[in-house]
Order: sequence, then C-alpha cells, then structure tokens
Amino acid sequence: MSQYLIYGKRTEAILNTDTDQFMGPDSSFRAINEKGERVSKLSDAFSFATQEDAQEFLDAHKPKQGVIFEIRKAK
Repeated sequence: MSQYLIYGKRTEAILNTDTDQFMGPDSSFRAINEKGERVSKLSDAFSFATQEDAQEFLDAHKPKQGVIFEIRKAK
C-alpha cells in the first residue's frame, strides 16, 4: 500500500512569532509533520493513505503567504 507525504518550503522570509526572528527562504523541500513543521527524518513526517487524504489536509490548513507544498508518494 502506498503512502503519501506532504513536503513544504518557504519561498520568502517568514516571521517566527515565538522567537521574533525571520526564517527562510528554504533551498529545498522537506516533509512536514501534523503541525506543519518541516522534519529531518521521514519517520517523523505525517503520512496519508491516499493522495486525496493529503489534499484534504492541505485544503483544511491554508498556508501562510510565501509557503508552498507538494504531495509526494513515499518511497
């Protein structure tokens, strides 16, 4: 059975409200967890059974301006 992951990256600097510092832009995509945070290990990423499930998650959680996402099949 295939699994799908959501990958994201910042295309412009975004203010982190917790630290009051700017983050990004990122040079590459990384998988995200259920909180929308980029993770280093795929085992920490939030996976979906179908591409449609991943798309529903993205539709329910609108990204900030300057953030883009991709849905990819896990290898």
